[in-house]
Parts: sequence; structure tokens; C-alpha cells
Amino acid sequence: MGALEKRKLKSGISWRFVYRDAAGRQKKVKIGVTSKRVAEQRKAQLEAMLAMGKDPADELRTHGAITLSELMDTDAAWAANRLQPRTVQLNREIMNRFIAWAGDVQLKQIDKAKVEKYLKYCAEERRYKATTINMHRRQLASIFQRAIGEHGLVKTNPFHGIKPFTDSVRRDRADYLELDQVDTLLKVTAEDVPFQQLVRFYLLTGARRGEALDLLWSDVDLNRRILYLGQERSQTKLRRDFPIRDKLHALLIELQKDREDHAEVFWRFAGRNSYVSNRVGALKKRDASLPDSLSPHLLRHTFASHMVMQGVDLRTVASLLGHSTEKVTELYAHLAEEHREKALDRLPY
Repeated sequence: MGALEKRKLKSGISWRFVYRDAAGRQKKVKIGVTSKRVAEQRKAQLEAMLAMGKDPADELRTHGAITLSELMDTDAAWAANRLQPRTVQLNREIMNRFIAWAGDVQLKQIDKAKVEKYLKYCAEERRYKATTINMHRRQLASIFQRAIGEHGLVKTNPFHGIKPFTDSVRRDRADYLELDQVDTLLKVTAEDVPFQQLVRFYLLTGARRGEALDLLWSDVDLNRRILYLGQERSQTKLRRDFPIRDKLHALLIELQKDREDHAEVFWRFAGRNSYVSNRVGALKKRDASLPDSLSPHLLRHTFASHMVMQGVDLRTVASLLGHSTEKVTELYAHLAEEHREKALDRLPY
């Protein structure tokens, strides 16, 4: 009926379905960069079209004939050696939630109106926060964009032009933990030493969640006292030197004793076990003064906020946080002004 043709590209193995139409003319249908298993599944579908007297090239001319679950499998196979395992798993989880809502429909049935309805459903019925909704939007948009460029499955991205969700109340200041809340957090996590060590790392470095969990011992130079944060496969693609001062040095020595044969610094934390937010309920039972929302990003804000309140200039804070521009760091500018005002209050006359 037909055969698979493969080509070796820099991005991986690209597959095509080769067949002859009713007139005996040879034709090819692009399957894209994917695994052999997925390519064979696609071949079976195309051969089924031929068996029904349909020309696959004509059927696919409008694109989008495959289903959401097939796109998920195709994209996961492509991403396996290109994206972090956590990102691949996150994409699967988000796509599965989308499929649970929309059904396992063909890609051509997903349009901008349907996307808007899904995001509205996430906000009004699932009660997701704006940051969570925007994460879903970004990940799904990236998958559909790869369906165009990498997999050749659709011509348009239904997520194109969808604006990010915003909180009902605009936030122009960062939330952070006060010093007494930091002390409380460290106190209530004392019984779970590995978790407290992760929390301390966030507080001492302002690292992003991915930067902490992807950190390898090869990125730690205890002799020169330099930490290399941000890997090539991270979201920002930036890598920066972070000074290891005494408290951070002591923490890394503790972690090194628990290293065993693992390459990862925080090898105990993988998958959902790494989510700080999952522990909020248990922590609040121990001390109600802790905030209702606790995350690595809140700890990152805490690090930056207290640096600014100690008089550190925004340019230095931006460098330590790994911000590509100082504009992002302006979120903490009001703290710098408050610090200046308090400094004036200390005048003895």
C-alpha cells in the first residue's frame, strides 16, 4: 500500500509516507520529525485512507487531520532529547487536561474561539490563577507551533494572538516573606531536612525552580566559590556565575555529604515531590502565620526584596537574579525608595 521514507536531519529523523495514487503517480506525505513507532502509527492511518479510496495528499491538503493525542505523542517523541524531562512531562499533563475538556478531536477543529473558551473554563470553573492559565497557554502554543514547523501537521496556530490573562487586581509590587515569616518557615521545615535545604537554597540564591532542580555538582565549584546557575536547556538559555558566600557554602557542604552517586545536587526532588506549593497545607497547620501561597518564585521575590532593602542597587540584584534587563527588576524599586527614606530617619538631629 505504501512505505515509510526517512531522512536524517540535524533535528532528528524525519519521516515521509510514500505511495501511489489511483493513477499510479508516486506521492509523498510529510509525517515530520518523530519516532519510528509514531511514524508507523501514522502510516497505518494513511494506508487506511488509501483502502477507503481516498488520496492522503488530498485529504491532508487542508491539514489538521490527526488528533490531539497523536500530536501529543509526536511532540513528546521529538522533545525527548531536546527539552528537559520535566518540560516534556508538563506538556503531557497540560495537553491531557486540554483533551479532557475538548475531547480527542482533530487539530483542524481547534480554532481561536475554542482556545478562548478553554482558557475561560480554566479561569471560571477550574479557578486557576492567571499565572497557571498563562503557563497552559504558553505550553500549548509552543506545541501547536511545533506542529507547524517541526511536524508539518497544521498551517496555523490557534493560540496565535491570544493575550495573556491578568489578575483582576494589577500587581506592580512583588510579594515576599517578611523576616519573621522566613524564620517561621525554616522552623516548621526543620524536621524535613532535605526539604529545608531546598528552601534555604532558594532563599540564599533567588534561583528559579528549574535552575535549582537542574543544578549538577559539575556546576558547583567549592574551591573558587562559584555556582553556575541557568543551563543551556533552561527557559532563558542564560548561564551566570553566582558567588558562594559562607552560608551558601555551608549549605552546599551539607548537601555534598548526602550526594551519594548522584550528579544532581537536589536529587531527592523530582516530579511533584519538588513542588513547594504541595506542602503549604501541612506547613500552615504548624504555623498559621505563613502565607496561603508558597512557591519557589515567592522565595525568589523574598531573596530580591531583602537584598534591595539592605541597600543593594537594582543593577546588582538584576545580575544575581539572571534578569536579561533591569526593567524586570524595577518591580522592587519601591523597596529601594523605602530604604532610602528609612535611612534619612536615622539622622541623629
